[in-house]
Amino acid sequence: MYKIKNNINQLSSEWNKSNNIFISKDLLECFYINNKEIEHLYITKDEINIYAHLFYINLKKSSYYIQNPLFSRILLRLFKIKVLFLTNSYITNVESFSQVNNLCISQLISSINSKYTYSLLVIPDFLFNKLKSKDPNQFLKIEIEEDMKLEIKNKWKSVEDYKNDLKAKYRKKINTIQNRSSNININKLTIDDFNKHKNTLNILFKNIINHSKFNGPLFNINTLKCMMEKNIIHVYGYFINRKLIAFSSEINDNSNLYSYYVGFNKVLNKKYSIYGRILLETITNAIRTNKKQIIYGRTANEFKSNFGAKAVKSYVYIKIQNKLTYKLYDLYLRKLQTHIWTERSPFK
Repeated sequence: MYKIKNNINQLSSEWNKSNNIFISKDLLECFYINNKEIEHLYITKDEINIYAHLFYINLKKSSYYIQNPLFSRILLRLFKIKVLFLTNSYITNVESFSQVNNLCISQLISSINSKYTYSLLVIPDFLFNKLKSKDPNQFLKIEIEEDMKLEIKNKWKSVEDYKNDLKAKYRKKINTIQNRSSNININKLTIDDFNKHKNTLNILFKNIINHSKFNGPLFNINTLKCMMEKNIIHVYGYFINRKLIAFSSEINDNSNLYSYYVGFNKVLNKKYSIYGRILLETITNAIRTNKKQIIYGRTANEFKSNFGAKAVKSYVYIKIQNKLTYKLYDLYLRKLQTHIWTERSPFK
């Protein structure tokens, strides 16, 4: 049987044997301390370590992905379901596990069910594809928003090299973004800076998250501060006349640069092209630190493709636990459709 704990202080030293930064005890401690509205699960057996989340979620925001407006406006507002998500719901596109090639999903589910109740089991594709003894017929495969990634070419030694590889149309767009945002001062924030601007950072973050098409459990921005203290993340402030109007955050992991949460003033964004400047700064930082790839995440896909980011198809596998509500959930889940968008080809 698998051992399942819900308190990070109960973890043994065995957990830290993985080289995966995303299940390092330092990082997981930041999520555990600052996000108490969800249950954090630490699943172990022999060399297997899996970090998972258990939480309630309201489905009304998912109406964006459903074509039937009556169904989405009325029925979805009634749903608040308990979800077991076998990864980190705050970083959904990274592996929050180690050594799972010998993992038997039926034994894992049995172990979890002996301690916890939930309505939906959600398994990301990068975990599901490594499982053994799995029966795909027991799971509903759902396509979700693509993960956006940008390959950093070896010949790029500066952002100017990157721009020179763009077609004239897209290079002009980048130049426009740089011109509009030329008055913005960008500084890497210290802990003192974070404390000073904490309220503004939270407002800027909520400006974005509250208008997102779909999101899971609410993220406590103090998690970023904890990650800064443990030297896991860099947070950058964007200032106009010493007034903070935006922030971005980045996680460095070997050859990858992960673009994490951002926040910005949506009104000023139209004037200063703030979000475009954030994406461009991430490219600049990736080139400067000799990264091979930027993982931009799942939002603003079409806009990111203007910068050269490519879409990677993503799926989750869902198992409905309660047979009484199976048909209702199944009806809802099968109606989910990803947003159709146009992928750009900005490079020469």
